[in-house]
Amino acid sequence: SSECFGRKCGLVFGSERMLQTDLGSIAEASGLSLEETSSALRVLLGHVSEEVKKMAATSFETTGFSIMVNQAKSGNFITCELDLRILEHPILGRSCCVGVQSDIT
Repeated sequence: SSECFGRKCGLVFGSERMLQTDLGSIAEASGLSLEETSSALRVLLGHVSEEVKKMAATSFETTGFSIMVNQAKSGNFITCELDLRILEHPILGRSCCVGVQSDIT
C-alpha cells in the first residue's frame, strides 16, 4: 500500500518503527524501563540485520530467521517469527527481500 512505497519495511512494521513511536507503550506492557526496552528492541533489530547480511554474503542462497516484536491491528503487541527470503524477479532480474511474519505470542 502507499504507506510502504519507498520506505524501509522496518519503518512501517516492527521494531524499528516501535523504537521511534511506541517505546513507552512497549515498556509499560512489558514492565521494563524505557532503556531496557530500547536495548531489547535494538538487539532484535541487530539480529534481523545480521540475517540479511548473511543472506547477501551467500549470494542469496540461504534464508534468514529471527524473532521480533510487532503490533497487531488491534493495537496489542505480539511476538513474531520472521522468515526472510531474497527473491529474484524471473524476467527483470531484480532482487527483493521478503519477510513473512507468524504470530507466536
